[in-house]
Amino acid sequence: MEDSGNILGRAFQGYVGASDPLGIRQAIEGFITEDDEKGVQKKTFAERIKNKFRLFRKKEKKEADDVSETSVDTDIQDKKDRDLDRSPQHGKRRASYRPMSLKDSDLNEGKLHSDWLSTDTGTTKSSPDTSTIVDISDEESKTPSVQFQAKRYRKRERGIGKCFTFLCPCLAKLLYSKRHQYKGIKAMLGFPVGVLFGYALHKLVLERLQLSAFASQALGSILALALGIGYAVSTEVRCVCCLTIPSLCGKAGRMYLSTFIITFIILGPIANITSNARESMRVMSCISSLNLNHTVERFKLMFKPVKEIVWDFVGASEKVQKNTKGIEGAYKQIDNEVRDEEEVKVEISETEELDEEIGKESRVNVIKKKFGGLKQKFGSEPESKYGMKSELRCEAIFTKGVKACYKSFGAAYDRCHSYLPIIGYLLCWPMKLTFICDLASSYMGKRSCDSNDAMSPGFGESMETADGVQREFNKELGVQMQYKLDIPPEQVDQITPQDVTASVKHQFEKRKKSLDFFLNMINRILAFTFLYVFNASRKYCNQYLKAIDFDNKYITSYFRHIDARRHKQGKMTLLPLKKGEKKELSEPFRVKLSKEEKHTIVFDTLRLIGELLTVSIMIGFDWIFYEFLMLIQRHANVTYSQTGVHHIKMTIYGDGFVGNLVRSILKGFDKKHTTDEVTSTAACLPHPTQLELRSILIIYGTLLLLFVLTLVQAYLMRTRRAICSFFYPKREKKRILFLYNDRLKKRKSYLKYMRHRIRRMARQQAIALETGVLFSLRHMYPKYFGWLEKFGFGKRKCLVCEEVESRKVPFIICSKDCPFCYCPECWADMKGKCYVCLPDDGDDSPLSEDEFDED
Repeated sequence: MEDSGNILGRAFQGYVGASDPLGIRQAIEGFITEDDEKGVQKKTFAERIKNKFRLFRKKEKKEADDVSETSVDTDIQDKKDRDLDRSPQHGKRRASYRPMSLKDSDLNEGKLHSDWLSTDTGTTKSSPDTSTIVDISDEESKTPSVQFQAKRYRKRERGIGKCFTFLCPCLAKLLYSKRHQYKGIKAMLGFPVGVLFGYALHKLVLERLQLSAFASQALGSILALALGIGYAVSTEVRCVCCLTIPSLCGKAGRMYLSTFIITFIILGPIANITSNARESMRVMSCISSLNLNHTVERFKLMFKPVKEIVWDFVGASEKVQKNTKGIEGAYKQIDNEVRDEEEVKVEISETEELDEEIGKESRVNVIKKKFGGLKQKFGSEPESKYGMKSELRCEAIFTKGVKACYKSFGAAYDRCHSYLPIIGYLLCWPMKLTFICDLASSYMGKRSCDSNDAMSPGFGESMETADGVQREFNKELGVQMQYKLDIPPEQVDQITPQDVTASVKHQFEKRKKSLDFFLNMINRILAFTFLYVFNASRKYCNQYLKAIDFDNKYITSYFRHIDARRHKQGKMTLLPLKKGEKKELSEPFRVKLSKEEKHTIVFDTLRLIGELLTVSIMIGFDWIFYEFLMLIQRHANVTYSQTGVHHIKMTIYGDGFVGNLVRSILKGFDKKHTTDEVTSTAACLPHPTQLELRSILIIYGTLLLLFVLTLVQAYLMRTRRAICSFFYPKREKKRILFLYNDRLKKRKSYLKYMRHRIRRMARQQAIALETGVLFSLRHMYPKYFGWLEKFGFGKRKCLVCEEVESRKVPFIICSKDCPFCYCPECWADMKGKCYVCLPDDGDDSPLSEDEFDED
């Protein structure tokens, strides 16, 4: 059983080695070993491998029609495999097999062994997205005399991988593991990294949008969570996020940094210019107001004395009225005493009640009849009122006496009765003899109360005269001031200083609001330019995965690995590169820049110089405006002095009563007004704000950073390929294989094309010697003008690559009669033949027109 298992294993090894260079043989070796003691298990494993291999061959056959051939050959396995293939047990080795597509799924380290691949020249074409491996014949397999013992090519064995392996083996194992390995750990460690990317995007984009605090925090949290989840579960998201770092140093990143320069200009020079413009507007308004104040002060000097006289006269009338108010107050008491009847109403009622009790005629009616029949004449009205009031008062006195008598008898009776309660009715009856009090009534009947005896003649006329004087005082001394200003109608086009100030302020605020809105919108729109960096990274990642020739121009270590192996096997190699190839291919760690990279740097530098000039012009304009306002501040301080006297004096002659009265009234007309005012334009001087040095340093520092990024852009852009190769190692190997195969074909076709091109041009006599004056003088008259060579004039050019000759590398001339020369490298490529001098050489077969147009 053991022998049969070993034989079966070797049989499958030989079969797979002859027809499966993609790694199926190696997979079988992992299952079937010579030292396995369990034959049953070997047979079971062999049967399983048989079934898998059959399924694989069926799938391969279905895809064979869509796969094109390439010029890539496969190296035969090591010596042991070749001996096994040629063993008598297996018979002859298979000469060829069906082409197989090399896909991303097959390019893992278990299936694609880098040391199995070798290349050879050919004329077959290949599709850009597939690289197929074609078996070679037995004769070619015998060509290498040196057995090449291959080692697996792993990135962890080179450069940064070695450092990670030495410093942190666990991290290196995690970083360089396969995609399906350690998914949980990768997701757990990748989530916070994605959150950090989301936080950076929140700071760089969302905060510049000037949203509300809640909206900014909500969007930032959603963004950080989305990127965290994406970074944890998606390889493409990780690749795109890492690509944003070198993309920031590229065109997209510089564009985003330029938005910061625009923001700094808006917040710096433009904001400062706006502030100084507002200050200049304030200066203009202040100067206009100052001129208006000077005019108003002169007007006050002219009209203020007159105004004070008029208002003093109004005040004098008020003073006279105040004095008359005092007289009126004193007279009011006399008038109330004469005409007021309120105070005698109680006395009238008491007198009438007493008369009713006694049963006699009412004394009140008698008095009213007496004074009611008097004739109406001047002074009769106050006399009749005062006379009636006096007699009523007199009668009230007698009434009060009778009532007091009644009250005294009543009180005596009460006291007597209180002391003698039992016999009081008998002894106290004399106290009820109130008829004694009626004696007063008999006396009142004689009319003792006569007002004519007490009132002097002419009393009424005096009261009427006093009332008239009081009314005249109140009527004649009421002064009312009325004045009218004749203001001419305003003209339509008339502009006042206030109008100028208001108009300037309104227009400035209107323009400022529009400018602020415009600048704010620009700042918000520019914030989204960072998304352009993400989009550029995404596009690069997609192109890297879709187009196999996209940015596929780097000579990597794997490229050198293939070339070194082919060199050991004695096959055609690409290194060192030819001159024409150096323009198309580049090394990732090469310090010297290519011609295309130099052109990019020059173009970006010129554009950066334009931005620098624009920024400098804006900063210079702000500085000039500031210096202009400072010049006004230093030399526009003017002091104004206004002095003047306006004196009005009125002299009243006469010492009589009228003169004194007029003098007392017109003494306020003596007015004197002076003005002595000193004003200055200090309050109207501008106080401009100078642009902070910090803003200038930030702007120019950002420009310097852009220039530095422009210089290192070529080096940093090369890291994008390295980042993608880290996340997609199988795709990178496929791209390198395609690049190596493509360069092999182009090198052979290019050299053939150049030989045929020169020969065809010679036949058609289309080659003309393009010479200059110095070149002609040097080569036509070398005896006289040979010294031009020492100064570098009149140099030759290589006919093939057009390189200018130098002293270090002498060019090769086929003969003295041939005006053309070749550089040593091109002379070797031309096999030491000048096809201009030998146009009929039959070294190569003629090329078709398609082949000429191909290159």
